[in-house]
Amino acid sequence: MKLSLKNESGFTLVETIVAVMLFTLLWGACVLIYISGSDSWQTNSVRLELHQEVRRAIARVTEDIRESGTGSITDVPADGNWYDTITFRKASTVGSGNIVWAANTTSYYVGGAGLDQLIEQTGVSTTGVAALDITSVQFRRQSATADIVEVNMVASKDTFRGRNLSVTVNFDIQLRNG
Repeated sequence: MKLSLKNESGFTLVETIVAVMLFTLLWGACVLIYISGSDSWQTNSVRLELHQEVRRAIARVTEDIRESGTGSITDVPADGNWYDTITFRKASTVGSGNIVWAANTTSYYVGGAGLDQLIEQTGVSTTGVAALDITSVQFRRQSATADIVEVNMVASKDTFRGRNLSVTVNFDIQLRNG
């Protein structure tokens, strides 16, 4: 009896190596696509959180500062310089045609444990967090437009993979009370 390999079915070593290499390439491509999509999702999620915190901070600061007046702001003179803190009194009532200012002052500044919170302080002891992930805030007034407060705010946060994202906004607040 003579053995013949011609009629035997199966894979040769070369065919098996080629198949394993193709499978490995396809699997690697799928993993790269998954990692890229996951990173993109995480980045967009953090970016969305930053934008929400910035909107929250803008709304809070704008609402309070609008209620102040040019003479009630104590630490941001109308000299065109940037300041890290703003302290002011809000209008509480109007009596006999005159504005009656609140007894307590309100201040905004960056603070907190990691210096990444917008802090609102009313009076001497009442302190609250107005927004998270705010790493810098500055205020200024120009002498020609003392009734407008310019605000520069920076929010920053790391993604899960350590990539730092940052959002910078500049906006003006028109004071309602003179």
